[in-house]
Amino acid sequence: MLDQTFSAQNFRRIYDVENRRGRNVDRAFFPDLVDASARITAASAAIRVARRTNSTASPDALNLIVQPLRERLRLARENREDLVEARMEEVAQAILSDYQIQLESRIGPKGTALFTLPSDPRAYFIGKQIQRNISRLYKLQAGNRRAIISQVYDALNNSFSHFCIRADVTAFYDNINRQTLISEIDSDQLLSHGSKRYIKQALSSYGSLANSATGIPRGLGVSAFLSELYMRSIDEKIRQLPRVIFYARYVDDMIIIFARTAGDDTASYVDEISDILTEKHLTLNATKTRAGSTGPGLAFQFDYLGYHFSVSGGRCEVTIGSQKLARYRSRIDRAFAAYYRQAVYDQKGAARLLSARIKFMTSNTRLINNKRHAYTGIYFNNSHLTSWAQLNGLDAYLAHKVSLLQSAALQDRIDEFSFVRGFIERRFARYNTRTLATIVEAWRYEA
Repeated sequence: MLDQTFSAQNFRRIYDVENRRGRNVDRAFFPDLVDASARITAASAAIRVARRTNSTASPDALNLIVQPLRERLRLARENREDLVEARMEEVAQAILSDYQIQLESRIGPKGTALFTLPSDPRAYFIGKQIQRNISRLYKLQAGNRRAIISQVYDALNNSFSHFCIRADVTAFYDNINRQTLISEIDSDQLLSHGSKRYIKQALSSYGSLANSATGIPRGLGVSAFLSELYMRSIDEKIRQLPRVIFYARYVDDMIIIFARTAGDDTASYVDEISDILTEKHLTLNATKTRAGSTGPGLAFQFDYLGYHFSVSGGRCEVTIGSQKLARYRSRIDRAFAAYYRQAVYDQKGAARLLSARIKFMTSNTRLINNKRHAYTGIYFNNSHLTSWAQLNGLDAYLAHKVSLLQSAALQDRIDEFSFVRGFIERRFARYNTRTLATIVEAWRYEA
């Protein structure tokens, strides 16, 4: 049975997991642990220095020098371990004193209202524990974008007759019915009383801040899990519809593929999906939902999860989606605009940063301090392409921008980079956290 308690033991587990993922919990909440870690680092460094500066010493002599430093390191580690255990216990005890979840609101990118937990270790560990409880109890897993794209391609890259619906839910988070969600959680009887209490407190706080009787808060980590719970029955009903051969959903973006026969009332397929959503107070976004047939003599195109699918003549071609392609062009524009602004007072720094930004866009890297250390870049973000024509177009667009530069040396430097070569050759680059943050600064709050 899953231990759902908000205990020091569970919080220690969360603490270790989050730190392994690169999220510095100490820096956020526990300054004395930052100091304790620094003492461990200093002790380790002292041992390395001693070994290096005494490399010619005999083993016995070196051991006499290093042994006190090892003891210092051991004590530093023990001290930090004791402090971690003490802080987790303090957080657990503080929660027992009738702690209440109260969300905070702020304005995020593009003016979006975000609702977050306060910067408080009690709220932080409660939120993480609830996420763990829901995920484990309900076996929830986020959709795998790459797997979905591959499956859509396999389902459509043939001469069979299909009817496809690429659906989008209108204002998904805003229209989730909180009372329905709470009733379903209560009826399942899987979550502990404490988990339910904190979820209800968070939803009530959101309702007051947003002045809304419906919806769940954007910006709150547990909201993604709650939305998946809410959609479980919808997913099951869609999968059970007659002739559905493939269904996938990534948050509020759906793709449903039906086996089609002559004389089918294809309009009814869209109505069926709409009716299932309506039962749970959700609606299809008409402007973002596309439906059409494939098969002999038929063609259908749609964008989904950053890709553009074009099905015709028994073949499915996958290219870059229109929004993603526009974003690449916008990033090129922003990189050059930032260069021209900085070059007025720092020509060398501006040139160096422009080169780094173009290199980043046209290559691949492995994200550090990221869950599973995910790969990203021109290949890994577009690995399902069946045509490179758009990459050639991006290279041409970049070449035009480069031709306007006044510095021949900078032109030569940037000419080394190519979207096509970065994709085909899977070119890699490495960045530390600070460099990466500086590079992407040009694209903050991009449309």
